[in-house]
Amino acid sequence: GELCCLGELNPNAHETIEDFRTTIKYAYMYCKAVTLVPTHDQATNRIITKNRRIGLSMMGIWKMYERLGMQICIDWWEAGYGEVRKWDKKYSKWLGVNESIKVTSVKPGGTIPLLVGEEGGMKVPTAKSYFRTVRMEYKSPLVKACQEAGYRVEKDRASPRTMVVYFPVCDLLVQRTAEQVSMWEQLGLLAQLQAHWSDNMVSNTITFKPEEAPQIAQAIGMFAHRIKSVSFLPLMTHGYAQAPYIPITEQEYEAAVAKLKPLDLSSGGHEVDEKYCTGELCMRPA
Repeated sequence: GELCCLGELNPNAHETIEDFRTTIKYAYMYCKAVTLVPTHDQATNRIITKNRRIGLSMMGIWKMYERLGMQICIDWWEAGYGEVRKWDKKYSKWLGVNESIKVTSVKPGGTIPLLVGEEGGMKVPTAKSYFRTVRMEYKSPLVKACQEAGYRVEKDRASPRTMVVYFPVCDLLVQRTAEQVSMWEQLGLLAQLQAHWSDNMVSNTITFKPEEAPQIAQAIGMFAHRIKSVSFLPLMTHGYAQAPYIPITEQEYEAAVAKLKPLDLSSGGHEVDEKYCTGELCMRPA
């Protein structure tokens, strides 16, 4: 019956642990403030009042691990968790509410990580260079703007009213992709996050190669006492057309980028004008 009171941190935007801890303070304050807002459901309000559960999550965790190494990551995670607990003790007393039963998590991460060029949660990058496909309503002014800017645009094969835009992406900081990482290393990262950062669950999808499939039962047995949940996904060519992530070569990326011009969104307007309603009366903004 609880709500998700989540915040998302980008550790790769910080050069020092002190800076990371400062960000954590303000992310914590936001999440805690959300728990103070009552809902329309009294049963939910009772649970929130008792637990004050929040979840400060992180994005780009795999890149952080590759950039800093596991031991430094553990130092950052433990210091960060301590920072959350320190402020929760202080602010809960000041606000006259319960301390939060749980304060940290790793959520899957969707749109927000994409905005800053990071992978969601602990996801291992699929490729260094790829097309990120984005679907848009076929009458959207954004479609025309993307076409004029040189982006590849085509009809969605599954939906006649939808267009698919291909955005070329290249992350120079990616060292290894999913094909180069064993499921055992991913499980190790999962266990370390559960031990040193997240007191809620760590969202994860462990990819495995065909030769690793017979080892899954053994792996679950070895890590079951150190994690709260785990999911596995075979690492293979899925065969889906217009997939969200389409790996490409460096040459294909450079060829796609060479066709691009500045994206002009000045004449795009709003996708949908919101209606503001009071009772039975609704009106559009002037």
